[in-house]
Amino acid sequence: MRTYALYVAALGLHLVLLFLFSHLQLYRRHPFFMLWLLAAPLANLAVWVIYWAGEVRLLARAEVGFDVLEYALLIGTLVVSVIQWHDPSSVILRRGISALIIFTLVGRLAADYHFAGGLGTVLANITNASFLGPIAYMVMKFSGIRLELIPLWLHEDIPWVAAARHAWQFTQSLLS
Repeated sequence: MRTYALYVAALGLHLVLLFLFSHLQLYRRHPFFMLWLLAAPLANLAVWVIYWAGEVRLLARAEVGFDVLEYALLIGTLVVSVIQWHDPSSVILRRGISALIIFTLVGRLAADYHFAGGLGTVLANITNASFLGPIAYMVMKFSGIRLELIPLWLHEDIPWVAAARHAWQFTQSLLS
């Protein structure tokens, strides 16, 4: 169940980042990252569909193919952001993509090694959850959200806050 929540959270952050990237028209400067934003959620969805269909051979080939595609697009984005060194969006992408690649590689390597009584699996779960951090970092930087200003948004008279509180109370009443 935790894996589904992780994929839904990653998909939501990808969609928000895709919206921000297209709204700010950054796809003109960073086309590889835009392609990665489009390909990554679709590739994960395709892998889950193949997994549910029970096609084991196709699943192994699809995972390798999608990994090659995603890493090639991320490395292409890194190359473009290094070429455009002083561009503020390139700085954000360099930091975020470097962290994404490191967390992904550490998580996969930790999952492959079963050491110390399942410590590799725990480390893989932690790094998979921390994969959301760099994407959230990029969303915050591109949107201009500052964490110290969030309490100022939580006034009772703002309609979306009132709607969120009503939804939370409704959810609590269903669960109790």
